[in-house]
Amino acid sequence: MFVAQPDDEGVHKTTDCGATWLERNSGLSEARLLQIEIPPDATNASVAYVLAENGYLFSTSNSGASWSLSSTVLEQIDRQNLVLSTGFSADQTMYAAARLGWDALGGGPGVFKSTDAGGDLGARQVTGMSDPHVWKVIASPDAALKSTLLALTNSGIEKTTDAGVTWSSIPSPDSSLIDLAFSPAYAIDQTFFASANSGRIYRSTNGGASWTGFDALRWDPRFLAVSPDYSNDHEVYHGGGWNDTVYRSTDSGATWTQASTGLPGWLHDAGSGIVFSPAFASDGTLWVVSVSGMARSTNRGATWEVMRSLHSPGNTQGIVIRDGAEQNTIGPDNVIGNNGNGVVLESNVGYNVITGNLVGTDTTGTAAQANVQDGLSISGHHNTIGGSNGGNLVSGNLIDGIRLAGDQATANIVAGNTIGTTLDGAAALGNRGAGVSIHSGAFLNLVGGMTVDERNLISGNGYGVGLWDTTTMSNTVSGNYIGTNRTGTAALGNGRGIDVHSGAHHNTIGGTTAGERNLISGNNERGVSIDNNDTMSNTVSGNYIGVDATGLQAPAQQAGGRDNR
Repeated sequence: MFVAQPDDEGVHKTTDCGATWLERNSGLSEARLLQIEIPPDATNASVAYVLAENGYLFSTSNSGASWSLSSTVLEQIDRQNLVLSTGFSADQTMYAAARLGWDALGGGPGVFKSTDAGGDLGARQVTGMSDPHVWKVIASPDAALKSTLLALTNSGIEKTTDAGVTWSSIPSPDSSLIDLAFSPAYAIDQTFFASANSGRIYRSTNGGASWTGFDALRWDPRFLAVSPDYSNDHEVYHGGGWNDTVYRSTDSGATWTQASTGLPGWLHDAGSGIVFSPAFASDGTLWVVSVSGMARSTNRGATWEVMRSLHSPGNTQGIVIRDGAEQNTIGPDNVIGNNGNGVVLESNVGYNVITGNLVGTDTTGTAAQANVQDGLSISGHHNTIGGSNGGNLVSGNLIDGIRLAGDQATANIVAGNTIGTTLDGAAALGNRGAGVSIHSGAFLNLVGGMTVDERNLISGNGYGVGLWDTTTMSNTVSGNYIGTNRTGTAALGNGRGIDVHSGAHHNTIGGTTAGERNLISGNNERGVSIDNNDTMSNTVSGNYIGVDATGLQAPAQQAGGRDNR
């Protein structure tokens, strides 16, 4: 098994089901990797392809002992994912999805195709597409229909049956689709699945002509995976989003049960995939894979065993305050990295101060020494993270920078911190998930304040600030710079700036005074996003959104920066 890491860790390989891992990076000039693929029709894993974050495509023909650069063509497109033809070993065909337009390759997004293992991936395949803004492309796993592909776009699903020469729209069951998956016996059963942010799983048994919808157990079903033995066991799995877990259906998606016994929250929080053993029908083995490590089940998800992390933790946890401990001070001048969580404040502790530390970086504050989970995980009350007299640098961690979670997480203050950038606030050094996440009933917490010294800089992260769950309420996010550099003049970006969803209510973004104003600019997606039917009574006021700190112009663009697309 190969794992490709997006955080400068490169490729790792295991031959003992994850008990031990070996680096396999010889010949890789890039270490930030997006995806690794083995040809679906390969009889062994000697041949593999890895796509780097910068668009370089590398290949190996000796099981990862060495890699060579195959193509730089993907550098020119807004690549979303890469998929190999079911008959790749013979036809050398691969496809890439692009969501945004690039003039260098035909002036637009779409699906790009290569018939020589990536070298000529400049052929844009969009004929007949009603919407070429493609998030994901998947290929039929059945060799008999290897020319059938589905493309998930901004507005629905496109289908081709001639290897991308022509496309046509098929009925979309939902306006908020986030994933697609084929049945492995598609040539016979014409079945594929779709999941949506609306909390629904959909199944088509006639090639997409019609759909049947089912309720998932949570709002954000993603990472769909269909059993290799689906024709017999009818099993489908999906992972959840942030702070969620794994779910299993044994009746083709009609009903779902949680499958998480033994699966720790820090692993499934950032889950990025579900992988089956080739012999799943007999051994029942599958893996959940995340940036923090992986877990294995040998009984179809009934129980899980956490495998050895790809990262070697310095400690299981860095610093833990628990059992009612109060009025402790952590800092200044601690360097807290390479642990599970950097700092944990459990639910029954309060009035502690964490100030002046480097959490997730080295001593210079310019390079990551990532904690495998969160930088700071706070479940207690009346704690101060940073403060006007000295904040923390919280950057480079593999899940969230600062997490406030649970119904005991109340009246905490997060102020004066640098979250997701280098120490000087001039370059991104992001946390993989949120800069600050507030969820699971956290209430009356303050992120920021009214003065410059209380301002948090929250940039460079997977997303800036997230608030979610129906019992998460009455929190305030004010006075911060979210998506820019420290001076508020140049873009560093997050994914979304502030993301409020899944029932979070009566929260305040900004305020009525200049000191409470958030600067929300330079982010790669929406500046502020409020989603889902039961997300209500939140207030967004007095902010600068899409302009720089002067309010007179857009922030200067740096690599990766945008003005809140």
